[in-house]
Amino acid sequence: MRFFVRRPFPILLLLAALGLSLGACGKRGPVRPLAELSPAAPPNFSAEQKGESILLSWDLPRVNQDDSPLVDLAGFRIYRLTFHPEDPCPECREEQAPLVAELDLDYLPSGSRLDERLFWFDTCAALGSGYLYRILPVNHKGRPGAAARSHLILGEPPAPPVGLSAAGHDRLVRLSWAPVTSLPEEAELLGYHLYRRSGDAPYSPQPLTREPLSAAQFEDFSVANDQVYSYALRTVMVVEDRRIFSSRSEEISVVPKAGR
Repeated sequence: MRFFVRRPFPILLLLAALGLSLGACGKRGPVRPLAELSPAAPPNFSAEQKGESILLSWDLPRVNQDDSPLVDLAGFRIYRLTFHPEDPCPECREEQAPLVAELDLDYLPSGSRLDERLFWFDTCAALGSGYLYRILPVNHKGRPGAAARSHLILGEPPAPPVGLSAAGHDRLVRLSWAPVTSLPEEAELLGYHLYRRSGDAPYSPQPLTREPLSAAQFEDFSVANDQVYSYALRTVMVVEDRRIFSSRSEEISVVPKAGR
């Protein structure tokens, strides 16, 4: 009679292989949490003098600081530091700047957003003072991102144009005004920015024409008949390579009509 004995060889091989695989893993450290994402700084941030006010404008950031897509942008916080024009380093005190505005993307004022660009008017500025602005994007978790900065000193603005007149024709509006001849010292006239609104809509922060108009007249062919259009102007001058705009002129309204 023959006797057969089961050999443990396959089981031993399995256990040995398992032991080798466990040993190759090394020690497991503590699980590290994922880094908190925060928005990148708003691109193309600028501050421009408009009369005795300051217009801030910037583009919406589309990435986080690690270049991953920004999908939870909630709004912005704006900080402003007032400084003396002879202050050699206002940036050294920027952390002392108080919060002056919070913007929620879901509740923006009318006219403050054009496509991917946002606008905010600071109407609490004073001539002869310097202002440093710091703007931070904020995500839906309330986490602020990287800051963008801009500063300027509020100088004497030019006078706005006067004598604006408009004539409505068939899908055409002809405008003219008195040229500005008096400017602050050391200033050079660049021309005029023309603004237009229709009906009860507010004026856009951006002018109708990209570059200043050199002549004191303009023909607007981008209008429709029987629609009320209102126009206003700003004088544009340059002082030491910085553009300064006047306050907005008095507006005039006109209705283009066929047959004129």
